[in-house]
Amino acid sequence: MAFPPMPPIVDLSSVTQLIQGMVNDAFDALVNRNAELAKELRERDIKVNETYQQMVDELYLLLTNQPKLIQPGFSLLILFRHLERVGDLAANIGEEVYYLVKGEVIRHTNIEQ
Repeated sequence: MAFPPMPPIVDLSSVTQLIQGMVNDAFDALVNRNAELAKELRERDIKVNETYQQMVDELYLLLTNQPKLIQPGFSLLILFRHLERVGDLAANIGEEVYYLVKGEVIRHTNIEQ
């Protein structure tokens, strides 16, 4: 069964580039023992999470008005959820690297601290 194309809800290209950069920087922080780069990953993870929530909200509105888009919309939601999870994992690596270098736990703390 063919489905109509999904209108662009979020710029997946920019989000995937952001997440790819997070993964690269997580490994760079680990290899170079760079605590500041590791800590900075948390800020980018917040941006990814905000974009994910925005996409969910927009997708909900779209699908309530266009039920024929449910299947491709669901696929987009799953795709973006997996991408968002990769960003979470990169941020987790950053938190572990920060602990390795500084000996301080930053997981479950506010970013401003």
